[in-house]
Amino acid sequence: MTTAETDQLAADVRAATRRALRPRAWTPTADLLALGWDDLLAEDAALAVTVLGEESGRALAATRLPELALRAGLGLAADAPPETTAVLVAPGLRPFDADVAGLAWLDDPGRIRTWLVPVRRDGGVALAGIPAGAADTVRPVGGMDPDLGLYEVRPGGQPATERPCDWPAAVSALHLHLAAANIGLAEAMVDLAREHVAARTQFGVPIGSFQAVQHRLADAHVATEAARAVLPASGAVPCRAATSTAVLASAWAVEAAGAAATQVMGAIACTWEHPLHRYVRRGLAAGLWVDRDDAARHALTATETEEVL
Repeated sequence: MTTAETDQLAADVRAATRRALRPRAWTPTADLLALGWDDLLAEDAALAVTVLGEESGRALAATRLPELALRAGLGLAADAPPETTAVLVAPGLRPFDADVAGLAWLDDPGRIRTWLVPVRRDGGVALAGIPAGAADTVRPVGGMDPDLGLYEVRPGGQPATERPCDWPAAVSALHLHLAAANIGLAEAMVDLAREHVAARTQFGVPIGSFQAVQHRLADAHVATEAARAVLPASGAVPCRAATSTAVLASAWAVEAAGAAATQVMGAIACTWEHPLHRYVRRGLAAGLWVDRDDAARHALTATETEEVL
């Protein structure tokens, strides 16, 4: 596609995604699939993952989009539909060894018929299919972000199927989604702060007119734009070096935006009633899927860095 065609596709997908997402609430997977997810992946995988990720972050929507990104990297076909299968993952996205107790984003745990589990095998990683059953332990996860739709799952059965998989490609796809979602979160927090400082007055003028406030928000904006600059916008899902760089930059943007918004908004930012804390907690929860040391190692690997540049 030409640049103009790619830009138009991104604009169309962004508009459709905003209509489909439910702000600050759970968005059913069926609504996301109805956007034409599979067709969009085939057309432009990176654009699909980044645009939907960014809009979900901005809307603070809880979805199975992280898992859909994983599935894109795994190349799961129609024989493993998300309506009846779910991928289990561990913090840091490391494959499982003997004990399988993972996390999954779920609409309705009762509809899942097979748990798809990345397990270590000699020389690589395989995706094991474990039939869901009455012996499974499935419980919702609260913690830092109870609205995320995460469940802790401990399958009670044994693998019935097993297939080789490209787990590094799946991690790259999820990191690309997380980077985009973090950028959306950071932008939303800066927007909340801008609205506040434009309306709040001190000494008879909006506090947004004070240079110290402007500089604080400008720094957060720069951090967000810097993260966007290293976010692959279209094409195939890139190598681990590119996605590791993007996810680290986006984490920095979330931290910068959260700190700036909290400071310039003052006490209101620390209340339970104001939504800012939900964006901050969502950004912190995203760190569950990123081993920063591992990501930094990939980002700084010489041979892979050449691919980024």
